[in-house]
Amino acid sequence: TEWVEALLAFAAGADLFIAECCNYDRDTPYHMSWRAIEANLHRLTARRVMLTHMGAAMLASRRTILDPRVLLADDGLAVDI
Repeated sequence: TEWVEALLAFAAGADLFIAECCNYDRDTPYHMSWRAIEANLHRLTARRVMLTHMGAAMLASRRTILDPRVLLADDGLAVDI
């Protein structure tokens, strides 16, 4: 999904909120970008946020994501909840 306000309710109080993050800074219909998530990160009350379904630009920029609450999905990643 692209960013919609309803995501705040879905993430509320979750141990892990998993979000699609196809793009880094480009808006594409029906997909989210890191910039949209980053702008709303302070509003997400989930303990951790995992980004998945990352496109080439997002993968190339993954080292710029420094928020300790944000995990980037990767093959073989195991997360304790």
